[in-house]
Amino acid sequence: MKRKINLRLAFIAVVAIVFTALATTVIFYNLFQTQVREDLKTNAHLLMETEMFQDVYRQAGGSDTSAISDQMAQFDSGRVRITWIAPDGTVLFDNDVSASGLPNHLDRPEIQKALKTGEGESIRRSDTMNLNTYYYALRMEDGTVLRLSTQARTISSVFLTALPVILIIAAVILVFCILLGHFLTRQLIRPIEQMAENLDDPACSPAYKELQPFADKIRSQHENVLAAAKSRQDFTANVTHELKTPITAISGYAELIENKMVSGDEEVHVARQIRENADRLTNLVSDIIRLSELDHKELPHKFEQMDLYQAAKDCCDNLMPLAEKKSVKLTCQGTYAGINGEKA
Repeated sequence: MKRKINLRLAFIAVVAIVFTALATTVIFYNLFQTQVREDLKTNAHLLMETEMFQDVYRQAGGSDTSAISDQMAQFDSGRVRITWIAPDGTVLFDNDVSASGLPNHLDRPEIQKALKTGEGESIRRSDTMNLNTYYYALRMEDGTVLRLSTQARTISSVFLTALPVILIIAAVILVFCILLGHFLTRQLIRPIEQMAENLDDPACSPAYKELQPFADKIRSQHENVLAAAKSRQDFTANVTHELKTPITAISGYAELIENKMVSGDEEVHVARQIRENADRLTNLVSDIIRLSELDHKELPHKFEQMDLYQAAKDCCDNLMPLAEKKSVKLTCQGTYAGINGEKA
């Protein structure tokens, strides 16, 4: 029982650790994604409020990418990639690669949404790099679109990176849970063991009220067993005494006959005493056998077709000597009566 409880507690601990790790990873990754998008949005609005891009656009005379690139050459945006796009989708500036080598961006979903609603965002996954790229596009007053993007690891990548630490923590927690489960199991089982040790004491109540009906049932059965054992002991003592009397008498009379201490006139009396005690002994043995059969109801029964009249006649014949001794006349009358029964 203790082993089963410990194993189940360990299994519950493992399941709890796994689900906690997964849930925590998903929750924090969603918070991380929200924070990344908010940072991109904030940076885009700050850049737009500086009006630096609008001034360069006016000074360069529109979509002159070479002039724009010359004026933006000293611009440093840190780790955030900035792409400046004309209303027709032409890339005016990119701080990561040359704008002239980039294709038209009008088909980008974040650009299309920004041109329609003023801002747009999207997330694109790179399966080869196992990275997510977050895009935020903002339409400025001159109609151009300022797009900021940054890369971050995917949730699977984050989970795999944290997996060794999670496994170490899980192992520590599992060991702690096993030790705690072992201690709690001992605390849980101890009152039951104490109840078993003090089962004969009615004043000893179980530590758990849920066990009170169980304890009452066990005590009741225990008392019944003790009572049955005492009854068997008393029965055995009584039977022993009852058997000893006729056996002693038969042995005594047989010894008298063996030593030729019985005269011719006393032989009939001695023989009668031996027969009477033998009959008494036979009746006692029959009663014991019958009680034993009643006590073992699980013994197999063999039923067969029998004649009830013949059984009654046999019984009458067996009792005839005793009836004659008591001056009782026995008769048996009847006809065949077949029943399905068990012969004694």
